[in-house]
Amino acid sequence: MKPITGFALIDAWLSDSPWRDEMIISAIRHMVLPVITLSVAPTTEVIRLMRISTIEVYDQNYVKAAATRGLSRFTILRRHVLHNALPPVIPRLGLQFSTMLTLAMITEMVFSWPGLGRWLINAIRQQDYAAISAGVMVCGSLVIIVNVISDILGAMANPLKHKEWYALR
Repeated sequence: MKPITGFALIDAWLSDSPWRDEMIISAIRHMVLPVITLSVAPTTEVIRLMRISTIEVYDQNYVKAAATRGLSRFTILRRHVLHNALPPVIPRLGLQFSTMLTLAMITEMVFSWPGLGRWLINAIRQQDYAAISAGVMVCGSLVIIVNVISDILGAMANPLKHKEWYALR
């Protein structure tokens, strides 16, 4: 298979080879273990944060009032709890990005995948200070951008922040 984009799954999908289906299945099979390695730790952290936030929201009076009105537990969860439990979690997702970046570097080294992390670790091994500086700047910039975006999204999703915006007008 001739690489076009550098992503095996996309290259297999864009290929006009008669073995296209087998290439797609092979690309997916080769992605399973790295994806699991990369996603387990951040997913458990997000689930823990969401659980804590959901428990706090369930103790609020409006949730108890909704239960008293006879709404089902699923309806209460969908209409009242998740809407109010998500805003405190969103800014913390930006902090998870740095963890994901670190895990991606480790995953690239373990599974011998090319990428920014493997390039940066090889630059550290070879003591290529210009490449190390560039890699750290790129990674740091990505972390800052993602944190700013997650903070903005968290503020937009938080109804209490909307009240503050209107009070400032």
